[in-house]
Amino acid sequence: MAEPSPPVRSPEPVRLPDGREVRGRPLLPDSWRPLAAGRCELLATRCPRCAALTFPAAQICPRCWNRDALTAEAVPGPGTVYAISTVRTSEPGIEAPYRIGYADFAGGLRICGRFTGPEVDVNEAVDVVVAVLREEPEAPLLGWAFRKAAFPEPAIPEAALPKTGA
Repeated sequence: MAEPSPPVRSPEPVRLPDGREVRGRPLLPDSWRPLAAGRCELLATRCPRCAALTFPAAQICPRCWNRDALTAEAVPGPGTVYAISTVRTSEPGIEAPYRIGYADFAGGLRICGRFTGPEVDVNEAVDVVVAVLREEPEAPLLGWAFRKAAFPEPAIPEAALPKTGA
């Protein structure tokens, strides 16, 4: 699988949206990379045989089982909130309450993640930012989170969103 740029690796510091820099262990390091000002970019895998777009990045296409020449590509944003829920039970290293849910992105991707920052509702546009997902003794677990889009237009056209089955 070709990769557009090296993934996040500790011990390089990563800038959070609030301006703080942290070093940590990245969750799924081949599936995201930090950008300026605390934003981040999600990376999906494109299969050259069937054109399937997969997130998180994969070594094998889950649609046609192709192993050859899979390529990484940036997931275009902003995303659109599909569902969101508030978790009120703490876990070790994760303070409650926190919000989790799904956001839809172009290419038919529906991605799970934490939500941070101002409240968002279903169908609102979200950007992807770097977040500390869990505080751990050796180093925080870093990953992506969704935040209300600074410039919500254009949101994904309804025709480009994944179809829900029924």
